[in-house]
This record gives sequence, structure tokens and C-alpha cells, in this order.
Amino acid sequence: MKSINYILPFLCSFWILNACSSDDDVASCPQIESATMTINGEIMDFEIFGRGIDLDNDGSGHTLSLYLSSGYYSPQQNTYAVTLKLPYKETGTNS
Repeated sequence: MKSINYILPFLCSFWILNACSSDDDVASCPQIESATMTINGEIMDFEIFGRGIDLDNDGSGHTLSLYLSSGYYSPQQNTYAVTLKLPYKETGTNS
């Protein structure tokens, strides 16, 4: 019984000390990814706000989708949204 009286406070101290660690203070947000392209002779910056991998219906492979956005949504002035669909193409051998 004495060993339980020593082990329980010992285990609780680990939990209390780890609950207040300093690594929780830093917010881990991913960097904003961007893409630049020329449209009608004007250079435009787009923010990549989404991506995904879609399986093709015919079973031939998969497609990478990138969702790009530029402008202000409220009010919608000079707002552009572009979706790029890039089919998978095997370029070499996997080792």
C-alpha cells in the first residue's frame, strides 16, 4: 500500500509538469502558398487555398487539383478563382 502512495503522486507530477510545457505557446500555422501567372498581359498573384488528389472514373490513375484565388470576396471586385487539374504521368521507375 505504501508503494501506491508513492507511485500515484509521482505519476501525477509527470502529468502536471507536461501539461504546462512551453511548446504550446507557439501557433503552428502553415505558410501561405502562392502562385504567379500572366493573364491577358497582366501579372497576377494567386493564393493557393486548397489542393486534392482525385481518382479518375475510368481507373486510369489520379489527378492533382490546385485551387487558386485572387482578389476580395466582399465586394467582389477584381476577384478571380482558378482550378488547375494536373493528370498524373509516370516519368520514371520507382525503386
